[in-house]
Amino acid sequence: MVMIENKIRKFDFWYIFIVTLYFGGATLAFLGMTYYTNLISVGIPFIYTFCVFERYKLTISRNLLVAIAVVLIWFLLQYLYNGYFNAVDCSFYIYNIFVAYTLICSYGKKFFFIFEKVMYVLAIISLVGWLVCLLGGRDFMASIAPFEGNRIVDGSFGVFSVVNPRGDTDKLYYSVFRNCGFCSEPGHYSATICMAIVVNLFINKFQIKKNKHLLILFLTLLSTQSTTGYFILGAVIVPLLIINYKGRNKIYIYILSIIGLGLITSSSVVSQKIEDTQYTEAGLNELVNRFAKDDDGMVAQRFDSFVIETMNFQESPWIGYGKWDNSFFNNHISQNVKPSNGCITILAKHGLFVGVIYYICLILSCVEITRKFGVKGSIFLLLLILCFLFSYDFQTRNLILIFVLYKVFNKEDLVATSS
Repeated sequence: MVMIENKIRKFDFWYIFIVTLYFGGATLAFLGMTYYTNLISVGIPFIYTFCVFERYKLTISRNLLVAIAVVLIWFLLQYLYNGYFNAVDCSFYIYNIFVAYTLICSYGKKFFFIFEKVMYVLAIISLVGWLVCLLGGRDFMASIAPFEGNRIVDGSFGVFSVVNPRGDTDKLYYSVFRNCGFCSEPGHYSATICMAIVVNLFINKFQIKKNKHLLILFLTLLSTQSTTGYFILGAVIVPLLIINYKGRNKIYIYILSIIGLGLITSSSVVSQKIEDTQYTEAGLNELVNRFAKDDDGMVAQRFDSFVIETMNFQESPWIGYGKWDNSFFNNHISQNVKPSNGCITILAKHGLFVGVIYYICLILSCVEITRKFGVKGSIFLLLLILCFLFSYDFQTRNLILIFVLYKVFNKEDLVATSS
């Protein structure tokens, strides 16, 4: 049986399309794979996942049972040491592992082909929506958006979110409207676009010419005006191009990379964000005082979050704090701040017991994925996921778990076929 990677069934496309939208989590309607919002939001992807599981006649493997056992043991330890057990939280951990298992076992390597196609379609939609907003249609689109937004998004169509240019501040940081795509904020979208760009390069063996999908994804990345995306571009995508590009004019890759990174890092968008980051790194006392004044609570910036979660990890290194209410920072410093850094949160929240297993699986999976595509640079694929986790607390979301558990669940390159 030979896998035909460019032949994508509509059924499979729409399943991964739905999973990707839920990964974006722009509104409560698309957070049903992260935590309970309402029965419809949770039920749609659950039913679709079950249908895929049955369609490809999957069975419960030993590795899946081991993964679920690790989750259950960790929750048991949390209950014994911290008195924390939440059946809903436990269910969503297992649910997302099961989704990752279904995706990996049903599609194997072909998952990445479908994901890239999904992201290409969503990128086109977002560019159209972004241009409409640039041409003066932002307020109108926000008024007709069917889904309620958040502090950054004024409204969402599910496939495209209308960004509030002021965010949750009183200062207009960006003179040009930012592209948020189907995600909760532009940074989240830019990192997901970078993930799609890397997958595109893997699929096309780093061929750039006549790569229409790559061009659309790159333009979309630029439209996000996100330092997260631009950093991944320079730290991950450019090095991958340099070590894998086999064209005759490789010198142009170096020149364009240097020029492009110079323009990006010198832009007003990046310089403003760097200034903001330097401000938030002024000191822990300033951090605590600033958040303590906000009765509603706020989410700490990346480097602040790293410091906060490091303190929490040092206090409970073996099994973690489990629930934020049990964390050292929440109980002894401030109850008005929560971290956003998922990179160290894996260790701080889950402890070494789960954290070490998680990172070992991630490293092995990155090596396996690059091996299957026949490309070099597994360390940069690892860096891509780490950059994502450094910016966002997404360590247990389904698309991230694909990269974490790919080696654990995928046993061959062949994709199952429906009967």
